[in-house]
This record gives sequence, structure tokens and C-alpha cells, in this order.
Amino acid sequence: MTDTQQFIISYLLKVRENEGDRFVSPTEIGGKYRRGYHSSWASPRCKKLVEMDYLERNHRGWYRIKRSK
Repeated sequence: MTDTQQFIISYLLKVRENEGDRFVSPTEIGGKYRRGYHSSWASPRCKKLVEMDYLERNHRGWYRIKRSK
């Protein structure tokens, strides 16, 4: 797993711990990684984590940690 993938997982785990099991937009994820980053940076990385079975994606294209993980 890459450093950016680890960051995304860590960030979404913090969200779940503090705010519940909500879906997070790729724009929010990108902005938390580095100011000025947005969905075009985060989306492909999150999609890869979906393929790796770490995240799930909703109909809006937002992500959260898979419930079974």
C-alpha cells in the first residue's frame, strides 16, 4: 500500500471514529491531504482502494471504509 493510500485509509478511519459511518467526498479527502488538491487527485486513488476491497463507494461517488473491515 502506498503512502497516499495509507493517508486516505487513516483519514477515513478518523472520520468514522469522530463523525460516524458517513461517506466522504473525494474533494474533502484531497483537501485534507494537501491544500489545493481536490477530487481529480483523490478519486483515482479511492477507486483503487475500492478495487482492493478497503473502501466502498456510494451513488454520489463518495467513499467510506468498508463496514466489514
